[in-house]
Amino acid sequence: MTGDGRRRRRIRVREATPADAADWVALRHALWPHATLRDLRATARAFFGAGTLEVAAVFLAFAADAARDHGEAPCGFLELSLRAHVPGVTEVPAPFVEGWFVERRVRRRGVGRALMAAAERWSRARGHRALGSDTQLDNRRSRVAHRALGFGEHERLVSFVKRLGGPRPTRSKRLRPPSWRGPSR
Repeated sequence: MTGDGRRRRRIRVREATPADAADWVALRHALWPHATLRDLRATARAFFGAGTLEVAAVFLAFAADAARDHGEAPCGFLELSLRAHVPGVTEVPAPFVEGWFVERRVRRRGVGRALMAAAERWSRARGHRALGSDTQLDNRRSRVAHRALGFGEHERLVSFVKRLGGPRPTRSKRLRPPSWRGPSR
């Protein structure tokens, strides 16, 4: 039991496999409900296929769940990219936490910490010496969690966009380097 009377669950974290695609998509949709399931599925297919510029590694957390046949249910994820620019980091590309989510039912039980530890191990194994992340200015819980895991605040930013009009670009016009073959795993 934890100090507040909640039962501590065994948490297991591992890199996602193609068999995890549906669970990963569901967790991504919980974090980014504004995204369409179609787009989230397309990212998963691309990641498990040739790879994407947006996703370099995905970690899933599983907690014991008697309702599932195999006894575990996905309860969180952490998604890393490799960015050409990460504020405060001089060695690039650098790993960057693009998405970090833990279901409410298992929050404050070490799931987020376990996911971040997996991301740190993955990053160190590939020679990276820093890990970047960000959050919205008003997301106090995320800021507290980042600080608790050793992240230091580097900068605060206000983003601006000016709409230029004209037709919206189609998906096929997304820019990708001609030599892109996906992340090495």
